[in-house]
Amino acid sequence: MLTADLDVMYKKKEDVRYEKVDDVYIILSDKGEIDLEESFVLTESAGLIFELSDGKHKIRDICRVLCNTYDAPEDEILNDLITCLDELVQDSLVSVIK
Repeated sequence: MLTADLDVMYKKKEDVRYEKVDDVYIILSDKGEIDLEESFVLTESAGLIFELSDGKHKIRDICRVLCNTYDAPEDEILNDLITCLDELVQDSLVSVIK
């Protein structure tokens, strides 16, 4: 199991633009367009994590929302949540705030 400080918060980068289409989130290119080479597509669960990365929700809060939304063990959800947040940081879509 991955470990993390559950009181850490993440925040979407202000210059990141996105659109929700059906159950997916499309992160637009720097030009604000859907470009298959420059755009990101997030699944419904990753999109929810992205949405909740607003600088107000701690990891523990996001985990609670996900546990109420999806039928999976809490430790599995927490591991997936931490992995997703790490990937969002690596892709420069969110940043960590202490």
